[in-house]
Amino acid sequence: MAGLNDIKTRIKSVSSTRQITKAMNLVATIKYKKSRGRTEYMRSYLDEFKDIVQNLYNYRIEKVQSPLAEVRDVKKSLAVVIASDRGLCGAYNSTVLKNAVQGIEGKDASVITVGIVARDFFKKTSYEIVESYENITDTVEYHDARGIALRIMDMYRHKEVDEVIVYFNRFASTIKYIPTELPLLPLMLGEAKGDSNYVYEPSPDSTFDAVASGYVVNQMYSILLEASASEHSSRMTAMSSATDNADKMIEELTMHYNRARQASITNEISEIVGGTEALK
Repeated sequence: MAGLNDIKTRIKSVSSTRQITKAMNLVATIKYKKSRGRTEYMRSYLDEFKDIVQNLYNYRIEKVQSPLAEVRDVKKSLAVVIASDRGLCGAYNSTVLKNAVQGIEGKDASVITVGIVARDFFKKTSYEIVESYENITDTVEYHDARGIALRIMDMYRHKEVDEVIVYFNRFASTIKYIPTELPLLPLMLGEAKGDSNYVYEPSPDSTFDAVASGYVVNQMYSILLEASASEHSSRMTAMSSATDNADKMIEELTMHYNRARQASITNEISEIVGGTEALK
C-alpha cells in the first residue's frame, strides 16, 4: 500500500501544478489578446507618423538639422535590452538576451535594461547598466515608454553615446516572435512615400526636432508593445504545453495506480484463499 500512497501523492501534486499552469494560460491569453490589438494598431499609427517625419526632413534640398538625426563616428554605444519581469515564458528571455550579447560584443557599450530578467542578467556582465526599468512589460503604458525615450534622447543630445540600438522580440504570430536589433538613434530617415500637403508652422527647422522627439517616443512605445505581445504569446504557449503534459502525466499515473491497486487486491484474495485452504 505504500506504493499506492506514493502514486496518489504524486497525482495530487501534478494536479495542483496543472491548476496553476491552466490559470496562467488563461491569464496570458487575456493579456495576449489585448496587447496584440494594441500592437497592430500602433504599427499603423507609427507608419503614418514616420511618413510625416520623413516629409518634414525632406522638405528642403538642404536637410533640416537636428541633434537626433546627427550621424557621428561610433565610439560609445547604448543598448536598450527588453526582456520580461518573470519567467515561465519559454525561450522568450534567452532569445533576446543572446541576440543582445551578440550585438554588442566587441563594442564599448553601456546598457539600459527593461525587465527584471534583463537587469539580473547584465548585472553579471562587465557592461555598465545606465538605467533599469522594471514592472512595465506586463501592461505597457505610454508614460513608461516616454520616460525611457526621453532618457535615451537626452544621452544622445549630450553626446554621451553615439548610437542607440534596441534589442527586443518583435511579435509575428501567436506561436512566433522575431529577435530584432533596431537602430533607434540617430534617426535614419529616407525619402518620403510621396508628395504631401502638410503645412508646417512656424517653419520646418523649428518644427522638426519636436516632431522627431515625438516619433522616437512613439517608436519606443511601439517596441514595448511588440515585446509585450511576444511575451504573453510565448507564456500562453508554454503554459498550454505544460498543462497538456500534466494531463498526460496524470493519465499515466492513474493507469499505473489502477494496475497497482488491482494487483494488490488480487494478492489479498490469493492470501485469503490460501489461508482458507490451509484450514481445511
